[in-house]
Amino acid sequence: MTAEIHRITPFARGWRWLSSMGLAIPLTVGAALVVLVLITLASNMYEAPKSLNVGRVTDYRAGEPVAFENDDFWLVRVRGEEFAAIYDRDPISGCSLVWGSAYELMGATGWFRDPCTGSTYDLTGACFDGPCEIGLNTYDLKVENGEVVVDPRHGSRGMLRSQNGDPVNPPQ
Repeated sequence: MTAEIHRITPFARGWRWLSSMGLAIPLTVGAALVVLVLITLASNMYEAPKSLNVGRVTDYRAGEPVAFENDDFWLVRVRGEEFAAIYDRDPISGCSLVWGSAYELMGATGWFRDPCTGSTYDLTGACFDGPCEIGLNTYDLKVENGEVVVDPRHGSRGMLRSQNGDPVNPPQ
């Protein structure tokens, strides 16, 4: 029993000294901050993939968007070899988009909709109906040797809403 008390006593004396000097709390808080900084640095080491090869041009049909749920975007073959990679969130509400192939607006069917606000977008992400004032954000993409490659790290913000444009919808 004496040996046990003897082992604890030096630690207890040191802690009492730190407390009396007013250093116990600052040292404890400092240690916690160091741990938080290390965790933050470790989590910032993640780097999104530079590019995603999403398949061949021939894998996609014009006007039929394909959702890439794990990567949060829709890939749309607009026409020919023209594609759009549309971020899967409304830029204002943050809600995930829904593709409505049978939804009709302005005499055309096939629109992206924000189920939270009712904002409606064409195949290129341009805003045409609802409270939206800007279009959907898009990722950069390129077509090389028949392969479609999307870069989820780079893209562009949606364009301002235009009252004059014609929507791009699936072929009828």
